[in-house]
This record gives sequence, structure tokens and C-alpha cells, in this order.
Amino acid sequence: MALRLISSAAALVLFLGTSLAPLPLWAQEWQEQLTEQVLREYDCEVAFLSQVAERTVNGELVVLAKVHCVDKRTFDAYRDNAFQPFEIHPCENPDNRVC
Repeated sequence: MALRLISSAAALVLFLGTSLAPLPLWAQEWQEQLTEQVLREYDCEVAFLSQVAERTVNGELVVLAKVHCVDKRTFDAYRDNAFQPFEIHPCENPDNRVC
């Protein structure tokens, strides 16, 4: 029983240590850029991002994310070049699971 408690505690420490680690600098940069862009273009204060996908294709970081605003609006965002702005598309129907 004591061994199980120790291994559970160790697993929790490992999980917290890895989940609370700071994001890589490049991830912080694109998230800040996306947050600023959606605020500027759509007056959306970002509550959180979901369905984030980051892939490197031909040496470029491709980012896809769903943006959730404080006022419950959602947007799909896409960027395949770090030097270009995000393509942002409003999700007109929040019940649409595709968007």
C-alpha cells in the first residue's frame, strides 16, 4: 500500500513538473501575435485557445488553432508563415462542430 502511495505521489510530481513548464519561446510568440491580431481585427478578448496543431512543413511552422473569446464567439485561425498574419475565420454557428 505504501509503495502505491509513493508511486502515485511521484507520478503527480512528474505530471505537475512537465505540465507547468514554460512554453517554448516560439509558441509564446505566435500565441501573443494571434491574441493581439484577433483583438485588433474582431474586438475579441481571448479566453483560451483549443484544438491547437503545430507542424513544421518545409522548414516553416504551420499553426492551426481555435480561438475562444470571453464573449463566447469562436474563430478558426491558420498561419503557415511566421512573417504573415493569421488567417482568421469567424465560426458563425457555435453549434457547428466542424468550425
